[in-house]
Amino acid sequence: MKRLTGIILLLLILIACPAADCAAGMRRVEHPFILWTKEDITRMRRTYEAESWLKESLARLEASRGKPMANLFRYAVLGNEDAGAGEKKKLLETVRSPAPRGAAQWITVLRYDLLYDDLTPEDG
Repeated sequence: MKRLTGIILLLLILIACPAADCAAGMRRVEHPFILWTKEDITRMRRTYEAESWLKESLARLEASRGKPMANLFRYAVLGNEDAGAGEKKKLLETVRSPAPRGAAQWITVLRYDLLYDDLTPEDG
């Protein structure tokens, strides 16, 4: 868990670097890319449809305090718009809240990456 936290912290630092310092190396990044790519999502969808044990695993994940990850999976992989809307609401509540925003910002990063295409300038 400490290693995952360190990786996410590094990603946050890289994302937050000043625009002038980063502009030379910037390129358009396709989202999602942090936890899953679009190819990963396509592969997971096929596997989920073919393997019944994955449905049980998803239910266990949600029951074990993994509801945000279960919702992100339901949204990204299974196309569940309600799950995505709930996670978008949580994302926007977090980014609009005053600092400090708490220690669990890794889920904010994942929400942003997976919901990127659904965010509008008005959400900002």
